[in-house]
Amino acid sequence: METSNPANAAAAFDLLSDPTRVAILQELAAADEPLGFTALRERAGVQDSGRFNYHLTRLRDRLVTHTDTGYELTDDGRRAAGLF
Repeated sequence: METSNPANAAAAFDLLSDPTRVAILQELAAADEPLGFTALRERAGVQDSGRFNYHLTRLRDRLVTHTDTGYELTDDGRRAAGLF
């Protein structure tokens, strides 16, 4: 997570400021393999799929990536998950 300037640091803290996003990172960090949308949503404890999708989208590309097999952490995502 590139945080060498104040704007990048603020953006990183903003991403980590919501409990749902933290739960997503924690569940992906604990998973042995990529997780599909529904499995990840259930493991993160979010019932509303629209709300979950909003938070997952905020994390995508910077901390979470989507592959053919599901969602997984980026290198920055692994470092961020290690903060919790």
